[in-house]
Amino acid sequence: MRNTDALIDANVILNYITERDDPFRDGSKKVTELCAGERFRGYVAFHSLSIIWYSLRKRPLRERRFWLRNVC
Repeated sequence: MRNTDALIDANVILNYITERDDPFRDGSKKVTELCAGERFRGYVAFHSLSIIWYSLRKRPLRERRFWLRNVC
């Protein structure tokens, strides 16, 4: 059962994907797991998709497409 809706910032998603070593990494992982486990209904702003795509530009095209598909 979903308890609430949440707008997920691009940085939260990027922290999860890239496993950046910053103070918000654990929180980003938890938010992502809650959305995947359907405790939250996560929303991503449309402009965040281009930010994520650009930030992952050094990764192979197949990997970028994989992450973008999974985010959506």
